[in-house]
Amino acid sequence: MNRLSQWMTLYRKEMLEMSRNAKWIWVPLVFIIIGAMQPVTTYYTPQIIKNMGSLPEGAVIQIPIPSPQDVIVSTLSQFGTIGILILVLVSMAIISGERQSSVAGMIMIKPVPPVSYITAKWAGIQTLTLVSFACGFTAAAYYTVQLFGKIEVVPLMQSFAVYGLWLVFIVTVTVVFGTWLRGSAAIAFAGIATAIVLTVAGGLFKPYMAWSPFMLTNHAAALVSQGQLSDNLVLCILSSLLLIALLLAGGVQLFRNRSDLTG
Repeated sequence: MNRLSQWMTLYRKEMLEMSRNAKWIWVPLVFIIIGAMQPVTTYYTPQIIKNMGSLPEGAVIQIPIPSPQDVIVSTLSQFGTIGILILVLVSMAIISGERQSSVAGMIMIKPVPPVSYITAKWAGIQTLTLVSFACGFTAAAYYTVQLFGKIEVVPLMQSFAVYGLWLVFIVTVTVVFGTWLRGSAAIAFAGIATAIVLTVAGGLFKPYMAWSPFMLTNHAAALVSQGQLSDNLVLCILSSLLLIALLLAGGVQLFRNRSDLTG
């Protein structure tokens, strides 16, 4: 069996495993709910407040109606919190779990090159990530258009691609931590902590963080709200792709150097 056929076998195994665990059902479903909830709750907030019954008589509720672009930007922030949490929880044990259950050791006996094993798992979880995000983003765009008005398609698609790269980066970080750490809780903490550190650093040292993958979130928002490419977007994309490649290479090396693939 050549390397490509071997890799495809590992990739199909990963896809089948996620299907058996119902990840292909509940993860896209959660993203759809996240994507649909923001425009729906934003639209019906005045009615919800009015029907709460705790307002004084004669009170007038005046809440500015957001633009469709503002609704999409708010939805992206939900993907950046709840969505990232879900993705980290889904991806935290895809490698460490097999190490602890001795599955990784049995696969390595074949023998399977570590690069094929790691990249096939990475590609599998990233497929789930992007499909789930696409489902949620589509739901958000649909309800936003129905409730608030039309949005230009091209900036919307560009925003999806840019924000999707940020999610791919965070999932990559989580997968790589799984080649090093043993406990799922530690891996999840490391993945979420990375996102938090990059977010804080991007806010505090913005002039010096133009290259940071976190800035992809700002660029995605700008694409929707302004409809144009913002400064340093290309730099941010290239640095993110480079970091993803370096993280994968480091993860492969960490996995290759382990003396206890079974955990």
